[in-house]
Amino acid sequence: MPFSVSPQHLTDLARRLAQRGALSEARHIMTLAKRFHIAAKIQRGEKPVIYIAATSDDEKDEFMKFLWGDYWVQYELIKGFGSLGYRVSKINPDVVIHLYGHPRQLPQHTYNIIWIYSNPATIRNGEDLRQYDWIYVLSESYQKVVQDMGRQADVMIGATSKTPFPACSNLYPAVFVGNARRGKGNRPVVECLRQCSYPFKVWGNGWEHFLSPDCIGGRYHDYQQLDRLYAHSDFSLNDHHADMRSYGFVAVKIFDILASGGFAISDKNCGIEPIFGDTVPQFADAKELQAIFDRYAPGREAREVLLKKGREIALSHTWEDRTMTFMQKLEAEWEWASLSREIETVVQLHQGGHGIPPR
Repeated sequence: MPFSVSPQHLTDLARRLAQRGALSEARHIMTLAKRFHIAAKIQRGEKPVIYIAATSDDEKDEFMKFLWGDYWVQYELIKGFGSLGYRVSKINPDVVIHLYGHPRQLPQHTYNIIWIYSNPATIRNGEDLRQYDWIYVLSESYQKVVQDMGRQADVMIGATSKTPFPACSNLYPAVFVGNARRGKGNRPVVECLRQCSYPFKVWGNGWEHFLSPDCIGGRYHDYQQLDRLYAHSDFSLNDHHADMRSYGFVAVKIFDILASGGFAISDKNCGIEPIFGDTVPQFADAKELQAIFDRYAPGREAREVLLKKGREIALSHTWEDRTMTFMQKLEAEWEWASLSREIETVVQLHQGGHGIPPR
């Protein structure tokens, strides 16, 4: 390395600046130290270790992890990074990618990326984002919220690994895959289904408290078989948490339904149309849902037009693409030519003081 400084020198400098109240400069230099550490590791011929952190990691029941949506996003990203030759492990990671669903304390020494993927309302201010070196969000409207908190962010929407399942006669009318919310009342999408005349089945945990057995398909539906379920159902429904709707966060489930060859219907969400156009009919109540069932019943020409358009759009958003977005960001961060110029600037500004040795 062409410097008399080390990543530890920069870390110590960042801490001193933070103690003096220069928090923005301290955060920048701390991130620089992390990038320096990873670049040095790469120059020694070692690949960085990446950990994909998800809320489902904290689930004690191994089976229940399968019922968490972020478990399968984590699964897809682990596959993506592993296929690129990276070691993915929670043991001594250099990079942590946090699939945000709930607050989580991350190591201070790792390069930390947050993807605000759900529950955005639980992030109150910029202090909640302090431990992250870079930020991704699921919508442009929430990107503006993060900017108002004094941070920069990139938009990264969901994706899918599903492919069209071979066509055959449909096995189910309307289906919904998702857990009941005990203590919070029933999910509005299922309440609307109950009020419509269209038969339906639901897969997920806890529905025995709300639905009769003939409406329940099971406690869990195999993730690897969801493409078959979606493709062989007349309609596959989706819903969002209220804060996801308000910020235009679009559920990954819509990508999966459409890519599988299914017909997706969702509750109203301002983020759906910018991605999928008119291919995902939206409803606010049971009356609107019933109208969608009637208009797009199997055999209707309008249905086939939306199926084709929606499938093409969904298939253009893959988890390989999202892995490469993360990878390109990380590789740019530890690219030595630009990194060395940033280190040189810090050295010139602080050399001889704050623990930075003179040349």
